[in-house]
Amino acid sequence: MNKRSLRPWNVAILLVSASYGIGFVFGTGELARTVGMASSLYAAATGIGMLFLAVAAGTFWRLGTPIWGLFRGKNAALESGVALLSSVWLLGIFSVQLQGAAAVLGLNFGLTPVWQYAIAGLLVWGLGRLRPGRLGAVFSVFLAAASASLVVVIVLNNGIGLYGRSLALLATDAARYLSVSDIGVTMLSTIALVVLGADYQQFVILARSQRAAVLGCVLAGVLVMLISTLPSTAVLAAMQAGHLPDGLAAKETIPFLVVEPFGGSHTGVGKGILCALLLAALGSGAAVAMAAAHAMRQALSWHRAPDGVVSLAVVLGGIGIAQIGTSMVGLIVSINTLFLATVAVPLVATLLGYGGGRSTAWAMGASFVSALTMLCESPLLGWHASAWVSALVGIAWGALVLVGVALYEARADVASAA
Repeated sequence: MNKRSLRPWNVAILLVSASYGIGFVFGTGELARTVGMASSLYAAATGIGMLFLAVAAGTFWRLGTPIWGLFRGKNAALESGVALLSSVWLLGIFSVQLQGAAAVLGLNFGLTPVWQYAIAGLLVWGLGRLRPGRLGAVFSVFLAAASASLVVVIVLNNGIGLYGRSLALLATDAARYLSVSDIGVTMLSTIALVVLGADYQQFVILARSQRAAVLGCVLAGVLVMLISTLPSTAVLAAMQAGHLPDGLAAKETIPFLVVEPFGGSHTGVGKGILCALLLAALGSGAAVAMAAAHAMRQALSWHRAPDGVVSLAVVLGGIGIAQIGTSMVGLIVSINTLFLATVAVPLVATLLGYGGGRSTAWAMGASFVSALTMLCESPLLGWHASAWVSALVGIAWGALVLVGVALYEARADVASAA
């Protein structure tokens, strides 16, 4: 796609495809067993984010480039910092895909977690060497087929009425099971990243007209809202019907339900479906890993490093992040918050015309280090609201460093002029 030719439905389908992945489906199902319909909060926030994107779509369409293009040419260090930050964010998303692939391997072949991640990482690394490219569409079909199976699960477990009440139950379960800070961080970080994410903005920019861009975002928002509660409804309906075994791992919930209408994971058909679902997780993981490797190579100037070595570093980093132990959705929200906290001060400074100096690059570094440190230390200190605390600390330190460096440079300029 190299010209503005997308119709509203094209924009909508691409936006939904960019957001509807393993983390969306598996992560929602993983949480449903403990927080009920509130597990769909991240998914619903993604749909709301599409509606907010519609408000900004006209601006992005006229700009003709993702908002991060504003950094290009302003400051080489700032641009490299964004590339490095993007690689970190992509590593987090990649680790979620790995968790999904590992869950399918565990359910299908009974592998222990160590072997699950080792084999999943090796398969992703090998698939990345094949440069799957257009095969991503095939992997998306596998995921869509799994979603269709969840609809069958809902029908077989008399969950249609539950789905009809799902958005209302989302609000009540969120108030019941989640803290105000958890709700706020999930909603705000998800909506902000949808609006500011270059992967979403690229489709808005390629719309054939400003009106097509806006309508595409609205349609995408409606579609995502409709499917946002699908995984959690399937899980809750199966729980009410007594069809979920007690010993089933939370991350294996959706793979288990996908094959339930076909006799379970022990039948030939069930194993075949799980293999298709494994390919979906591996395919999306390989695509994200390739993007992370490209961003890391650009940020760290690893131009002479072999592709296989860079990809291996990405795979090992993804496996390491996946071992943190948090839920898929929790990991996505934490990574989103870290990204937004890091870019907040430099982005605002650039939009206000102050993005060309070293101060913004220093501010980005200070925000990232302080936010990441607080994100890692908060659980050790017993602070459960670590995401929003790390965001506030990151933004505060970034602002302080920006002002401090700017004052130092201004004083140095005055001294040299005298």
